[in-house]
Amino acid sequence: MRKRSQQAKNEPDVLRDPPDRTVALLVETRDRKKHVVACCERAEAVGVVSGMSLAHASSLLIGLRTLVLPFTPDEDALGLERLAVWATRFTPVVAVDRPDGLLLDIAGCDHLFGGIEQLTQHIDQEIKRMGLLCRLCVAPNFACAQAVARYATEPISLVDRHSLRDVLAPLPIEALRIDTIACDALNEVGVALIGQLLRLPRKELASRFGVELLHRLDQALGGEPEYIEPITIRQPLVVTRYFNGPVLSIEIVVSAARELLESLVERLERKGCGLSELVIECHRINLEPVHFTFSLTYPTRDPKHLWSLIQPKVQRIHLGYGVEEVHLQATYTARLAHEQRTLLSNLGTKYAKADDAHVGKLLDQLTDRLGRRAVSRVRPVDSYLPERSFQRQFVDMLHSKQTGDLCHAPRPSRLFPTPDPVKVVTLVPDGPPAWIQWRGQAHTIRSSLGPERIGMPWWDSDEPTAARDYYEVQDELGQWLWVFREHRNHCHTVTCQWFVHGAWA
Repeated sequence: MRKRSQQAKNEPDVLRDPPDRTVALLVETRDRKKHVVACCERAEAVGVVSGMSLAHASSLLIGLRTLVLPFTPDEDALGLERLAVWATRFTPVVAVDRPDGLLLDIAGCDHLFGGIEQLTQHIDQEIKRMGLLCRLCVAPNFACAQAVARYATEPISLVDRHSLRDVLAPLPIEALRIDTIACDALNEVGVALIGQLLRLPRKELASRFGVELLHRLDQALGGEPEYIEPITIRQPLVVTRYFNGPVLSIEIVVSAARELLESLVERLERKGCGLSELVIECHRINLEPVHFTFSLTYPTRDPKHLWSLIQPKVQRIHLGYGVEEVHLQATYTARLAHEQRTLLSNLGTKYAKADDAHVGKLLDQLTDRLGRRAVSRVRPVDSYLPERSFQRQFVDMLHSKQTGDLCHAPRPSRLFPTPDPVKVVTLVPDGPPAWIQWRGQAHTIRSSLGPERIGMPWWDSDEPTAARDYYEVQDELGQWLWVFREHRNHCHTVTCQWFVHGAWA
């Protein structure tokens, strides 16, 4: 028999102590129209369903106070994960059942709360205290608990192994978590409830509706095991130094911080991790604790680099009436690849490559002095248009996924934010420029390379027929310019205009 499980269904669209005449709707915009994504039980009672337009739902809710809230799936998912962490106070095995449920394996934990019924009542009261409504089910397996909690009407259900069939029989077949194709096929032959499904021969079910249907049915009846992936709560690495009494010497505090950093680095090496964020905190007598946060550009466990950031901060701490405790906490860590540094050092510096860690040390020093929003770098973007092929990112965004690769075509060292219009004389139609007038000066072109055709992106351009022909041209003074001819179609008429987009230094 599977361990007993418990599911708490979170209803994020219900307010704390809502009035009797208030209904709540979660709405999203699709095709310039607002549609209902989820609603409270009062709205369901009058016929509001998911996917209905907001105008249709409002017509059904005449006379009721309607609270319309925007649908924010990312925030809801984050809130559900936080609720799962909160639920670990009842059992260490908690899994998220998206989009709005939790699975708790309470086997062996119920006696700590006086039994299963007392534990269930306690969870229900604690969830209601947070302003949420839920439906709870305790069953011998997870599939039955999910089905009953989501589709039964009772707020709390206790199911034993002898009454599984009787409890599941009145529930709709959607409670088995089968795909919509199988549900539609069963509805076409008049099978809408699990009880009707149980009366059909198993061989015919497998041949007509697939093996997955029998698999889900056996899971709900306890014939096949089902496993969940519980959440893991990572405890931050913390090292602490307690003094026998209040310390009034800054040298002692600095020495303690240095020893704690070395101890923290040793623990990180055993775990194969590097620091992404470090917090140092000093507790003072009769004063608020002083703490500093160090956000690193790239994960590292280099003690020299870390101490170069920490030491100036620690030396300026106001000791007050004395420091009693010093804490170093690795709030965020990341895995680091193993390297054979001895072999690399023997090969010489000319074979060593500058990796992200070396760049990160420089950026950490700059951001420590100038601030994280004062240092930025350029990242490539997947776009053939030169002015859209890169974006500027601040240091606190460098861990985001890179969106593109550098273009290997020749590009000027100076790219103008806005192309400069110029006057051009060509010797042949659609040929390279022979003379241009740019910024009030005339330039005679001695040599040119090109053209390079770059088309405008049709999916986000107002004029998808626009195209550019780029040329690399050199004037009589030896200066290289990057010019292009832009073609545009206006009412079946093609117009051309020349621009200078960059120059080589």
